[in-house]
Amino acid sequence: MPPLLNSMKSIIRDYYTLSITLLILIVSPVITSNIQTPITYVQAPVIDEINNDTNTIFYFYIYGYHGCPHCGAMYRFLSENYGKDHVYFCDVYASRECSTSFYEIINNTLPPSVPTIFIVCNCTVSAIVIGEYKNKTFFDSLLKPNNKPYVPVYMAWSYSKDYVVGENHYRFIRKYLLFNNYCIIPNNIDYYFYIYSGENENSTLMYRVLSSYYGENHVYYCNVTVDPSCKAMYNEIINLNNTLFQNGSILTFIIYNNRVSAILQGIFLDKSFLDKLLRMNTNNTIPVYMNTSNRVDFVGELEVSSHYRFITEYLSYTPYIVGVGNYESPLQTNMYPKYSIIEVLPALFILAFLDSINPCTMILYFSFIIMCISGKRMYGPPILFLAIIYFGYFSLAYIILHVASIIPKQIFIVLVLFMGIYNVVKAGKEHSPSLKCEWCERLGFVSKFMGNKYFLALILAIFSVIFLLPCTAGPLLAFLAILSDYPLEIAIPSLILYNLIFVSPLILLLIATILLGREKRIANWLKNNVAVIEFLTGIALIFIALYLLFTL
Repeated sequence: MPPLLNSMKSIIRDYYTLSITLLILIVSPVITSNIQTPITYVQAPVIDEINNDTNTIFYFYIYGYHGCPHCGAMYRFLSENYGKDHVYFCDVYASRECSTSFYEIINNTLPPSVPTIFIVCNCTVSAIVIGEYKNKTFFDSLLKPNNKPYVPVYMAWSYSKDYVVGENHYRFIRKYLLFNNYCIIPNNIDYYFYIYSGENENSTLMYRVLSSYYGENHVYYCNVTVDPSCKAMYNEIINLNNTLFQNGSILTFIIYNNRVSAILQGIFLDKSFLDKLLRMNTNNTIPVYMNTSNRVDFVGELEVSSHYRFITEYLSYTPYIVGVGNYESPLQTNMYPKYSIIEVLPALFILAFLDSINPCTMILYFSFIIMCISGKRMYGPPILFLAIIYFGYFSLAYIILHVASIIPKQIFIVLVLFMGIYNVVKAGKEHSPSLKCEWCERLGFVSKFMGNKYFLALILAIFSVIFLLPCTAGPLLAFLAILSDYPLEIAIPSLILYNLIFVSPLILLLIATILLGREKRIANWLKNNVAVIEFLTGIALIFIALYLLFTL
């Protein structure tokens, strides 16, 4: 087989091997998400009832990115139907924190697809919905508390599997789904006891027993004898319902996950009974228990309009309640972190420079320039070639950038590492399929069939973008792995500058050949230094890939 065909065949084979690998990575979650099983909807409170119940907490936490049309559609749909105050968009493309949290959540359990929507109701994760499905009745049916250690997952609209979050939903929410003032409790504090009483042996005993059971940091004693504010609040609580409370009795409030789970009157020393009360109270009523003659009686329920409001008014315990004392809650006040293009400039210049030294494309372009200036000089075709290379490589980078936002960036870094090793191993060999372009020297053969040099420039440039450049795009993949954490307003200008640097050697080659007439010197330099360029580029890629693997 002629050397030209052998070389082209090797290049095409390597390119399509890489393409198929990436295609499998991209398509696999899509295939998974289409495996669906019919379900029966469970009746739940409609949204009007939820909105009218000030005691109910709910919101939608969306993992996605703003370049995704399905993500934007779901954000608008949920905001219009449930209010923007109940919808949070965590951009895995713009925020490093969102990206890290998203991949920790999916971690071989959920498909890496967006949008992934978590529904939080009464500080429990009630469901996970993946994909675009704008059906209000469906979402209404999911707005209910979930007391199970697992969460149903729906692929768009059909039940798919269960996702295990553990017994404590709040810890999962605090780590991955924290939004505004919803479900806020400081780190490692899920509950506490708030005692109203005067100075006496019984109240001291109650305080000491609770402290020994649960730790002093989980118990607060509001002394109504020495503290006038405690006395005033105690009287207000008694007056809320005179039939439930006896004036002068010890009142102990149990607060769990920012909600009051029970009110105790008297002395309670049975830990097994107290442990049972450490649970999430999803109702707008609080059970009241009284200990009389060593017998526990249920005496009724205290109705509250809002647990949060009741706690902040009567049960404020620094630093365990949001807005009290010096505690600063870990609220997400900005949807996007502030980024600057200056942060990526060092990596941009280094990687773009490495990428620009592409021997195969340079040899191809040099040969084409020589052909264009021999005889009647034509400057248009070489300029057209440059323009197609620039916009074609930019388009390729933009597509890969979107791929990088939905699959782990470590995959790209590993590809960079293999490309670096490949360059080192193949450096200077006679028949290297990605860098040795012997067929470029046979342009005279091609030109017999393509007399129009503009058309020839179009064909050669497109061929380079599709087959040659992806095979040596290790630096570009490394840069896109870094850039995947940044928003489009940073990514697009960065890619524009990257591609300008990438084509700069070709521009210099055009100037040196046409204006300075250094064709032979350039040809000899390219011929003698291709192996060195390949080797040094490969070494640089290996070090860059290893660095990124341990830092990103």
